[in-house]
Amino acid sequence: MFRKNNIIILIPLLAFMFSCTDRGYEDVNKNINEITDPKPIHLLNSAFGIFNSSSTWSTLAELSHQYAETSNQAGKYYRFDTGVWGNYKANLNLNDVINRTKDSQDETDRMTYALAKIFRAYAFQKITDCYGDVPFSEAGVIDDAGAFNVTPKYDKQEEIYTATLADLDEAIDIIGDKSLTLALGSADRVYGGDVQLWKKFANSLRLRMAMRIRFVDEAKALEVLKKVWTQPLIDSPEEAADYENFDEPGYYYYGYVGLKAETRTNASKMMVDFLKSNSDPRLYSYALPVQQGPMAGQYAGLPNGYDGGTNRDNFSYAGKVSYQKTLPTINLSYSEVCFLKAEAYLFGLGVAKNESEAQMYYAKGIETSLNFWRRPDTFVKDGAEVSEPLYSEQDVTDFMSSSAASLSGTQEEKFKMIAEQKWASLMTNWVEAYAEMRRTGYPAVKPRVVGEELSLGDTQGQWPRRAPYPDSEMLNNQENYDKASAATDGNSMTHRVWWDVR
Repeated sequence: MFRKNNIIILIPLLAFMFSCTDRGYEDVNKNINEITDPKPIHLLNSAFGIFNSSSTWSTLAELSHQYAETSNQAGKYYRFDTGVWGNYKANLNLNDVINRTKDSQDETDRMTYALAKIFRAYAFQKITDCYGDVPFSEAGVIDDAGAFNVTPKYDKQEEIYTATLADLDEAIDIIGDKSLTLALGSADRVYGGDVQLWKKFANSLRLRMAMRIRFVDEAKALEVLKKVWTQPLIDSPEEAADYENFDEPGYYYYGYVGLKAETRTNASKMMVDFLKSNSDPRLYSYALPVQQGPMAGQYAGLPNGYDGGTNRDNFSYAGKVSYQKTLPTINLSYSEVCFLKAEAYLFGLGVAKNESEAQMYYAKGIETSLNFWRRPDTFVKDGAEVSEPLYSEQDVTDFMSSSAASLSGTQEEKFKMIAEQKWASLMTNWVEAYAEMRRTGYPAVKPRVVGEELSLGDTQGQWPRRAPYPDSEMLNNQENYDKASAATDGNSMTHRVWWDVR
């Protein structure tokens, strides 16, 4: 994993200088230290931002029922902006890198090309899962005259999945067994330039995407899974694709600044109730005790979309552990890989059905998440300020001995257990949590009805199945927007994306 103090910082090239036509003036004003032809590897640096960004905590955090507020547009089922849309613009830099390196035989260039393909696949997996059809093939494209395409067409989600999976195949083949650490400097706060770890991430991303589409195109999913099982996956918590954050200005976890006031958002009732029902110790990291009222000192989540008059102090606020300064930005965790494997073994997807393997990976997924969230927190204990985890190793051991950690019932009931535990583990990875809830149907979100003091919003109480395209597209890319809008029932939030069929 990346460690900031051990790697030389490289500054990415941000702009080119234009030369003057007067030869003498040009010579006088030329900076002899200027880099006029940057190496492609340096152009990757700006693309790492996609690994340290997510939806704003107040949008998909609401729809995935992990946080809750009383005035949030998404939580009230009104039109909202996820903050994910802009990821497709990262394709401009990535396309530049790909074009510069696609024909090179230099080993560093080949690895740079592979990483650019991986980054692009990851960025578009996030954005298409939020919206459905989005600009892809023409996104971030510059024509022969050097003009940027500001009106890209919208590609079908199925086509985007096919193209990005092919990109991942190519990247994995290029990296092969080569052991190389790229000089990416402080930008790579995920793997520190280790191409073999990036290969594991790429293959784990293939696993995620194959499982995402298995209900809509099982043949394609199995085709991908057969490749996945031949390559190494993320195999430990240390190999997780976490973007590392530090206790220094400019290096904080992106959610810290918005939530540090401790009263900015509440813990969701759905999450709190789920954890309480299983005596799950992550409750203490995900939520704070109620400050006042009849539930003071206990844990009570706020219902998402609550539309009645209330004092939010009567409900649990979000736990401080979930937005610490140094909390890693979670992109693809080892616990997620374990849950994906558990599902594959339960149903025999690309591998033989094996209930014991399903149980083993299910338990590993839970235990990994419990250990990850057993993070030190600062609080007052016996009159003194201490910094220690809010639950103990024994709490983890006890939970792993409980019925919640053992698959039981019918195949569908076991699948429900896997899906819900995965959802609980995806705290702060809201793009993925929201996608998995739609894919699996678990945990189920009931339609809202009149009389519950819950906002019905623009969807008449139906849980949104996709993020709406931003209004800016109507102004900047109207022709293509109109086509995409028509294909989604007028940019409806209840229109299901391609793989959402359960």
